[in-house]
Amino acid sequence: MPVLWTCSPSWEWAFRAAADGGDENVGGSENNAEVAWRAWEKVDKLTALPSYDRSQGNALLRIEAVDDENCQSAEERKTPSVTWFGAGCFDSLGDKDMLWMVLERLGLERFVPATSVLVWDVDKVDQVLLPATADDLVVLKPPLGCHGEGIVFFETGPSKARETQERILAIISEDAKRARAERGFLEHLLQRKGRLPGWVLQAHIRSMLLQGDRKFHLRAYVLADDAKQTLFRYATMEARVAEMAYNATDCNDRASHITNGAGGDRIQRVLVRELPELAAMQDRLDSFVDELLADPGFRDAVFNHAHRPPERKARFGGRFAIGALDLMIDDTGRPWILEVNARSPGCAPEGTGSAAFQAHMCELAGELLRFGAASLDDEPVEVREDGFQPVAQVCESDK
Repeated sequence: MPVLWTCSPSWEWAFRAAADGGDENVGGSENNAEVAWRAWEKVDKLTALPSYDRSQGNALLRIEAVDDENCQSAEERKTPSVTWFGAGCFDSLGDKDMLWMVLERLGLERFVPATSVLVWDVDKVDQVLLPATADDLVVLKPPLGCHGEGIVFFETGPSKARETQERILAIISEDAKRARAERGFLEHLLQRKGRLPGWVLQAHIRSMLLQGDRKFHLRAYVLADDAKQTLFRYATMEARVAEMAYNATDCNDRASHITNGAGGDRIQRVLVRELPELAAMQDRLDSFVDELLADPGFRDAVFNHAHRPPERKARFGGRFAIGALDLMIDDTGRPWILEVNARSPGCAPEGTGSAAFQAHMCELAGELLRFGAASLDDEPVEVREDGFQPVAQVCESDK
């Protein structure tokens, strides 16, 4: 019985390369299945939903065993089993304010910089609470995904604190005014998220710098198997290095801070193991991520679906969820979590990054294919040293 698969557009080149790479990449005879490519139908760019099956949510990957690979529609195919990689399990952690609130509730706030969450329509200056910071600098981050836009740094020293609170209040008030003026915006946001996300005001962390004083962040992929209630950490971590050197005299020089997709192909994409300064820290980074994933409270936040609005449950189902933790390292070598990419993280365009980075993206795609194909028949997946590693839960009595 053939196995057909589809993926989100940005990942197409990586999955094609993985599928064309032979049995070693996709599981092959282990799963007694042929992995074949079937192009997606028209995709809604905003939510990455296949037009033929909107129940998938923005699935990164969908795999199905079919009776006839020549059938062109879901109605024509007899599909005994389907699995997909969606966003469901990490849905509560994808918004910056919710990530902080969840970790604070669980007593895990040590994983993120000191943070204050400000409601979207805060209207009093005394409600703008400034988090404690070592260098009298805080970072204001907008409620929704911003690709680096709208992030502002403020000084918070004794002579600057009140002025900073007033400036922050003015920014939030202006944004709330625009939100109210846009017809249906707040209602749509409530329907989509079940709440109105708040602003995040975070202590500035002095970053470790690389390659001529450039900032960077790391990406660690995490896989959640909802059926088995198991979390996995991918063995390879990525490093994304800013185009410009850090400008210590102008903290709002955006170009020296951008290390994410907003920087396009100007951002250097490599693997942690390619940079000696970071390669020496790999064990520490692995332990940092594993400590979070092993925490019983965190695992409950990932696998507990009860908090999600019904509309979100329906759209973001699926056996697997793939997420990405974006990390930074401060100037003392301590890791921190910046954010969780919860909505099926995107893939860099083909040809982007070092040769090792491009090979890694194909290997990651192959690993997802391997997990998905095995799950069709509920077969165990062999753990590979360079693939997804299961993270054992820590008992409360052991903490």
